[in-house]
Amino acid sequence: MTIADPRLARLAKMLALHDDAAATDGERAACRHLGEKIAADLGIEFSREAIEKAGGFEHEKRRASSYDFDVDDWLREWMAMTPEQRRASIRDTEETLRRWEERDKKREEERRAAEEERARQKAERDEAMRRQREEEKARKEAENRAEEAERERYRRVKAGIEAPQWNDIEDDHLEWLDRIESLDLSDEDRNFIECVRAGVRDQRLGIYGAPLAKMNDLLKRAAAMEART
Repeated sequence: MTIADPRLARLAKMLALHDDAAATDGERAACRHLGEKIAADLGIEFSREAIEKAGGFEHEKRRASSYDFDVDDWLREWMAMTPEQRRASIRDTEETLRRWEERDKKREEERRAAEEERARQKAERDEAMRRQREEEKARKEAENRAEEAERERYRRVKAGIEAPQWNDIEDDHLEWLDRIESLDLSDEDRNFIECVRAGVRDQRLGIYGAPLAKMNDLLKRAAAMEART
């Protein structure tokens, strides 16, 4: 930290005012009050040792934001002031500190708002990822349940507990069509079976022209009839 910090320059000024033999008790109290505010803002003590260590009494000009500040020049100027001018200077310093406090408060509010926005966006991303993981987990679990159900159904078909479905009997389509035709079928169902039989013989006709749900229902009826006999 050097005199290039305008707050440090102000702190050196406040200490000089405080130690001025010509200062009144009220002026010293005001200087200490303002000086301690500046020191707290800089994270140091309001003491000559702390200010010297921070470079507040270097007798050279350094660029301070948009202006130059020289302690020696300022002290000469201060000693030439009337008491009213000194009080006006203190008021100006207090106003400057107030503006700095407002500026710092605004910056802190903006910083917090930016942090809150980043936290909000991160929370949204985390929530989206969590939902995606849950959806993926649920999808896999559903697939596993469906596969397990299909394996169980096929086991029951093989054991003769459950009627087969059309896709279970690829090598026995014609045999099962014969069984279905032995049922008491409507004319519509018989025409349907004839179309399926033609499709079995010539697979160029497509998937045998058979809606699977209807075909599976007929297979179920045929299996049930055989079970009764």
